Amino acid sequence: MLAAKNSVSVAEFIRLGADRIRCASLECANPEFHMRQIIAASLGLNMTELYQRWTDDLNRDSETQVEVFLSRRLKGEPFQYIVGEESFWENTFAVGPGVLIPRPETELMVETLLAQESKGSCLVAELGAGTGNIGISVMKERPTWTWHAFEMSGAAMKYLRVNQSRCLPDSLSYFVYEEDFFAGINELPQMDWIVSNPPYLNASELSQVSKEVQHEPAEALLGGEDGYEVIEKLAVCARSRLRSGGKLFFEISEIQGAIVHRMLEECGFCPVIIMKDLRGLDRFVLAVNP
Repeated sequence: MLAAKNSVSVAEFIRLGADRIRCASLECANPEFHMRQIIAASLGLNMTELYQRWTDDLNRDSETQVEVFLSRRLKGEPFQYIVGEESFWENTFAVGPGVLIPRPETELMVETLLAQESKGSCLVAELGAGTGNIGISVMKERPTWTWHAFEMSGAAMKYLRVNQSRCLPDSLSYFVYEEDFFAGINELPQMDWIVSNPPYLNASELSQVSKEVQHEPAEALLGGEDGYEVIEKLAVCARSRLRSGGKLFFEISEIQGAIVHRMLEECGFCPVIIMKDLRGLDRFVLAVNP
């Protein structure tokens, strides 16, 4: 523990903890601020309450609570798993081991979907819904749409159902399927949109991810040996399951844009648009079924 004998103040605890975070090779741009987050979360405080206790000594029970959170974090466990939630778009989603953590850049998918379609009816199918962050965020603002969310992982499905219950009224047409997307979509009408944040890392990339990402489910990250296995299958499926004029929209890695563009054109989509994220990197593909 940080203090074996004598109690220390919140400020000193943060300084010592930040030093341990620096030595742990974690994904962390600001160790001091992150240590504040860890203390606040472990003690059930907001940041204002934490600052009000800045010079107070922590008792032994509080030190123990913080140490439990900090020890998990130092092993590389994502902070979101430790606190059990992550913010995305305008909601807070339940997360934990076995489900991919929503990323801020994926909010651009929600923004694009909301910008390109009216508030009328729209049929959407999603491959690999995970926490449900994309579909649930869209459906809250497009309640007349119908969304079919497919997720094969039982661990992820647990969080998907929690988030559906937490964020959406039962009256909305948001349907969840714990089955293979490529089999299940054949039982549905042709779609206006097919969307996904598919697994797209190759085997080499997956072996080099951070400590934090190593804790996330490999099946949500690995797109086969070359990273294109699921994307290729999705493209072929979408050509037959999208209506004429329907759109395929999915996330890619920053190095996949040119190959995916050519792949989709060869598959018959036109036009195919590669969209960039806020850092100016290739991140999304929007392809129209002619």
